[in-house]
Amino acid sequence: MQRIALFDRARGLAILLMVFANATPILGVNYSGPLWLRVICSVPAPLFVILAGMMVAKTALFQTPEYYVKRTAELLILAAAINVFIHQSPPFQNIEILYLIGLSIPFCFLINHFKTVYIIIFCLINFMAAQSLQLYFPFDLSLIKTYPKWQLWLINGWFPILPWTGIMAVGLIFYRLYAQNNLFNKYMAWGMAGMFILGGCLTYINFSLPIAPWGYQELFYPPNINFIFISIPLVWLVLWLLYPFENSASVIFKPLTLLGQHSLFIYVLHLGVIFWIMGPYLYPLNSLSLLFLLYFIHMIFLTTVVLLLNKISKRN
Repeated sequence: MQRIALFDRARGLAILLMVFANATPILGVNYSGPLWLRVICSVPAPLFVILAGMMVAKTALFQTPEYYVKRTAELLILAAAINVFIHQSPPFQNIEILYLIGLSIPFCFLINHFKTVYIIIFCLINFMAAQSLQLYFPFDLSLIKTYPKWQLWLINGWFPILPWTGIMAVGLIFYRLYAQNNLFNKYMAWGMAGMFILGGCLTYINFSLPIAPWGYQELFYPPNINFIFISIPLVWLVLWLLYPFENSASVIFKPLTLLGQHSLFIYVLHLGVIFWIMGPYLYPLNSLSLLFLLYFIHMIFLTTVVLLLNKISKRN
């Protein structure tokens, strides 16, 4: 399968941001950072999820349904292993990002056979259903351990099916437009600008800064309609900024490309570093500046590991 540099680099950027976002709890379980920090920490998750949808659309051109069943099983097993060996908690208790992507892959494969307009309708229904259910089942961190599993996985978990499967399905639309050279045309630019402005207006009308559960700084607890309408244009903006350099062979992009190509490995490795080293020995850190320094060291380590793996794989 021929790789698309734009996707690898966008995934690499998502890794760069996610490593930092997942380390913020060592600042303290009650720490809530400035808005700019929380916005930065909120970008990698929707970027990853939409890219996962784009990859489903790309591979659906030549892969069989069995491939997606196998991929789902692999991701669910890996997510469970992370729970057991890194988080040291029972598996399948809450829906985390790998569970979400694993469960959403076969569904996105199925709806990818529909016309684009029907996928858009599905996404809108998904988002509206999520917003409606959030009114009846509001996110409450103090009760999260008492929620029934169906409620966690459907609406109140870390990455619930509503609305995150809809966000992943946006990736199907993005890939179709990308393949047609229409993803970055003026109509998409105006559409994304309009969606962002709508999300901003909804946020302004009913402004309430989401909690930072256990020190995590993301702004999607819960992922309401305001967040959805702002995050999708931000993901599009990231792709638009990287697109002019898609065919660039500059050494500047090599680390980003390699991180994107090994994103799943890096995701597991960085969680191990955070939960086995940074958390036990550095918590509470009480210094954002020091966290940035540790993040820089962490990224040097992760990039070095990836470069070594790449060298070894080329020799073999």
